[in-house]
Amino acid sequence: LDDPAQWSDGDVSEEEDDEGERTVWERAQREGEQYLPSRVLDGLLPEALLKNYRFYQTNSWPHRVIHGYKLNEKKEEEEEAGEPQHFVEVRLVKCAEVIPTRTRGWQATVALHSPGRPTHYLLNLLYASEGSPLHSLARTLTRFEDLSFILAWTCVDPQGSAKQPSIDLVELPRLAVNFKCMQKDGELRLYCVDHGDLFLPNGPPTALRSEAARLLSPLPHALLLQTENSEFHVLCPNVKVFRPVIDSDPFSTELVFARADFKWNKNSRNKSFLYPVHPTLSFLQTPTQNSALYLLLMQWLHRNYGEAAALVNSIATDDRLDAGEAQIFEQLSIIGDADTHAIRLQITLAMSNAPGLDWPWENCKEVEGYLKKLSHVSARCRLSQADETRVLRICSDERKRRDLVRAEVKAMKRQFWGYYGKVKLQRYHKILTDPVAALEATAQDHRELQEWLKHIRKKVRAAQLPGGREEVKEVLTQVLGGWEKEDAMTSLVLENREKYLAALQDPTQRPFVVPCPERPKETKWQSHLDQNVLMCSLFDLLFEVLGAELLLRDDVGEDSEGPEIPLMRRMSLPMAMEHAKKMVNGECQISDTGTYALLYSVFTRSVAVKLGRSKDVNYQHQHSFGELLLQLTPGARNHGILNSVLHILALNPETAAGMPQLTKPKKVRLVKQWKAKLSQIQKSLLDAAYGLQLQWPPHPKDFGELPVPVHCEVANIFLELPPNSLGGLNPQRLFNLLGGKASLSRRPVNVGLGCD
Repeated sequence: LDDPAQWSDGDVSEEEDDEGERTVWERAQREGEQYLPSRVLDGLLPEALLKNYRFYQTNSWPHRVIHGYKLNEKKEEEEEAGEPQHFVEVRLVKCAEVIPTRTRGWQATVALHSPGRPTHYLLNLLYASEGSPLHSLARTLTRFEDLSFILAWTCVDPQGSAKQPSIDLVELPRLAVNFKCMQKDGELRLYCVDHGDLFLPNGPPTALRSEAARLLSPLPHALLLQTENSEFHVLCPNVKVFRPVIDSDPFSTELVFARADFKWNKNSRNKSFLYPVHPTLSFLQTPTQNSALYLLLMQWLHRNYGEAAALVNSIATDDRLDAGEAQIFEQLSIIGDADTHAIRLQITLAMSNAPGLDWPWENCKEVEGYLKKLSHVSARCRLSQADETRVLRICSDERKRRDLVRAEVKAMKRQFWGYYGKVKLQRYHKILTDPVAALEATAQDHRELQEWLKHIRKKVRAAQLPGGREEVKEVLTQVLGGWEKEDAMTSLVLENREKYLAALQDPTQRPFVVPCPERPKETKWQSHLDQNVLMCSLFDLLFEVLGAELLLRDDVGEDSEGPEIPLMRRMSLPMAMEHAKKMVNGECQISDTGTYALLYSVFTRSVAVKLGRSKDVNYQHQHSFGELLLQLTPGARNHGILNSVLHILALNPETAAGMPQLTKPKKVRLVKQWKAKLSQIQKSLLDAAYGLQLQWPPHPKDFGELPVPVHCEVANIFLELPPNSLGGLNPQRLFNLLGGKASLSRRPVNVGLGCD
């Protein structure tokens, strides 16, 4: 660029002047324009221009002009009669000082030509000088939109005028928001074009503005606007937002905004929301259901559960949600805190009459989570008794409707028994879920499916259950897709909670009896008996530990390296917990020689496990820890030679203390050392068995059956509401615990049955 020859303007006289005959190809190369793909301009022009304009480079000499033509919603160029009136012109001009490099060179000027208004020139927000109005504007608007989608225009030609260009127009095309700079009361303000009386406040913050700005804490990507009468509004973009998982900070409120999500932006009818600030400056008002739904999501993600619960009534509707509202509604299923269960249930009550609503959560599971975490639910989010009764009734109807549809599916399987019935149901499921399969299906399949849906709806109405066409279709899709039956514990909790609430409201139903869950069948692992090591030969034991590679190959000598044993002499508590975690996760198997050597070393005290704070090792605790590790290891209850060694040592602590150790007198390393050590181990076990020194587990028939809980009775004392004069406290339940227990005719109800 320092070469003066490179600074010419590229006049026509510099090109070869050939007035002779030109071919069609030569004329095409010198006339018209050539299309430029957007990929060759990435990073050179703002993304907002590349998304909304199609650019062409002029073929005439000196090839330094690019024209961009406006695209419509279908990404097609707008047709204009004659010469285009609305276009962007990018011209490469020489400059004495290029801002990024601070040297002379070439830079581009972008001019916007529109009919009915003067030419505007694009300002460079990326390299704005710190402290300038342009830099302040960029820093303010980057919380609202990405910098590449912010277009700041000026009416001053930067090449034809020596004065500092002003900021006349700011466009944010992706959010359909524009700002216009106007002089008002001797102050330059940036007014919102779509809301003419609102402008971005500038200058030092006032007390009212600081108070209103506190409402932006759950909306970190919003702007605060005000009127001349100091009335405030919050302008928030409608973008997809989610909370990242941070292991070091599980209760973080950090948010990530996916502004370029194509599906979200396509479905969004409103690109931004305007929330008026209440005159008390204490909360935001929601003018529409869509804006209320988005504000509820932002309060939810910011963990302001009380404010989110207060917005539930604002989203209540009996109309069908559009695509933009539905995608915001789906985002409410990404958190599982205690208060979120309560808010989801409140949303269920508020939107239970909305037709065709695809619930992103299961109401029965939400009620179960709410009851299990009831003591952790904040007061502002808790459901009243009436609301809780309504939710339980909705869950009961859902369970009955699902059971009815499941019975109809079983009847269909019995009607078309065998493989044909299974294929037929799979074809129905594809028609309901896959649009392509629905188009490819025959008319007979569609007719049979519609008749079946009509038959199921009649069954639902006959059972006096709520369910329209969309609800029945959704339940059938879930059942055909493999929806498993509800957990017995979940159904039990919901039924007991209904009885509990009914007893609270009706004194005639006190006391009441609630069923208890069935106890799982005992495995009786204490009676596991394995004597394989006492009945096998020495060769079998050697084969299990050394394997065929070290035992049978001729080229493997006695001095070859054998399996490794634990290198540590002492095991701390963190290391012990790490080994226990590996065993629970299934990363270790007893068939692995390393795992077997570790457990054998723990039982025989070759490795000292320090579980307490004292310096000395408690070998009783170490032996108990070894038994725990053995039971946690996958395959520990299977029969085998190595398993039998470990089970015998676990049942006989005294014998285990006298067994040969893998580290004494020398560490077992070579094959010949392993053979000698395993021979000693088997001999020690046989001597103990022949000397009647081993203890064996009892027979399974010796175990008595535990009592089976059938039901529990809740006494009246736990159903009495506290008097209002005591401030909501029941002193008899708080202090007279003995009296409360004595009044129970049977044992109190278990915690977690829905009556706590």
